Amino acid sequence: MPRILKYLALAFLLVSLASAVIILNRSPVVVGFAGPLTGPYSDLGVNGRNGARLAVEEINARGGIDGRKMELLVRNDKGLCDEAAQATAELIDSGAQAIIGHMTSQQTISALPVAAKEDVVLLSPTTSTPKLSGIKDNFFRIQPSTDQHAIALARYVFHEKEIDTLCTLRDMDNEIYADSFEKHFVQEFKSAGGEVTNRKKLYASRSQDWLQIADDLQLCSEQGLFLAVSGRDAVNLVQAIDNTGLSPDIFSSGWAMTRELLRAGGRTVENMTFVTTTSQENLGTDYYEFAKNYRSRFGSEPSFAAAMAYDAAHILALALEESSGDRGLEQALTEIRDYPGLYWPITIDEYGDVTSPVTIVQVREGEFEEVYSFKAEDFE
Repeated sequence: MPRILKYLALAFLLVSLASAVIILNRSPVVVGFAGPLTGPYSDLGVNGRNGARLAVEEINARGGIDGRKMELLVRNDKGLCDEAAQATAELIDSGAQAIIGHMTSQQTISALPVAAKEDVVLLSPTTSTPKLSGIKDNFFRIQPSTDQHAIALARYVFHEKEIDTLCTLRDMDNEIYADSFEKHFVQEFKSAGGEVTNRKKLYASRSQDWLQIADDLQLCSEQGLFLAVSGRDAVNLVQAIDNTGLSPDIFSSGWAMTRELLRAGGRTVENMTFVTTTSQENLGTDYYEFAKNYRSRFGSEPSFAAAMAYDAAHILALALEESSGDRGLEQALTEIRDYPGLYWPITIDEYGDVTSPVTIVQVREGEFEEVYSFKAEDFE
């Protein structure tokens, strides 16, 4: 071959390789979202998906990640353990570099071995089981562990509301979250001097006789009732209790604190009390801008799950942009310090955990209103 043709062939090869590198560098950064889009926990999943999607659209409008678009793949885990593992595997097979999810503790624990096997990060907006605390692995979260919230709520019920006897009800389909929360709540309540007279379970995946459950809880009519169930199931129970004419003080984990509860529960959820990370009074301008954009994009009010998933997507994009070479995504996430989250400044520690203030809120005139608060250092 003449020398000139060799040079031309070499030049063509170099141009082709350079073009391939440019195309590769401009390909989307693929991330996943996994949550329950159908079933009894769908309010969490749909709001979480929408919050993550809104964040990704904003990130791309601002130039993406190092000039590359962020692509969000979505899978429905249906709120079931097997489906959670399958959804995670499908996202990884589709090229997801990291996954925002899952939205419930039970599903996260089911999916974690699948993600760990492929060394893919799970960043959960709402998983809060203490069973995942203090472990160096590929799981990260921006929601504090439930033990803080359970302890805070028990202290509030006993010391501030001066209730010394109550019953509990928890959803064992989300056992990792609900059973753990209820256990920590009961331990703290008893250590303060309280008595728990009835500890009932339900399974949200099964048909429920809400009037029968309410009848079983009649002994709580002059006491308190603690719930660790979804917003949908909380409404069903509270309405059944209302039909019996009973009016116990009802306290709940933050799981049930959704816009759906306010909409569907109406007057029957008035004065219901929740433990959460923040309150309407403490929200800043960033939250209200987010809420306005969410309403414009999806036609509904955002829940806490939407806000948390929105923050998770922005934090993941920041960490992906910061991670390079030997400095991997896991390290970049543990270096997140005082990220201006919609609810509070988010710092992720070496174990992928966070802490936050704790707020007690009550439903008043159809809105969540702060009635008490704890500082993060109260639980150190």
